[in-house]
Amino acid sequence: MKKRDFGESAWGIKKQIREVIIMEKKIFHIEGMSCGGCADRLKKALQQIPGLETVRVDLETGRAEVIGSGDSLQEESIREAVNRLGFSVQGVD
Repeated sequence: MKKRDFGESAWGIKKQIREVIIMEKKIFHIEGMSCGGCADRLKKALQQIPGLETVRVDLETGRAEVIGSGDSLQEESIREAVNRLGFSVQGVD
């Protein structure tokens, strides 16, 4: 939890606002990866999406797990990154 200090009020009371960031996890089922290099390329591409905190790509299960907050988890931007590499998203959990 982050704290922001906004100085003192007229009564000398220090004001603080706590900012809570809620993280979400989504799992994308990817089709078309055939080697470790494919998984590495996909991981690097997903890591370029601003706001994603964690990216895991598993070749054996064909899954990409992403953890992030807010707009970073919009499926469309993730699907576009997957499609640019020649893979496709078959489902999302």
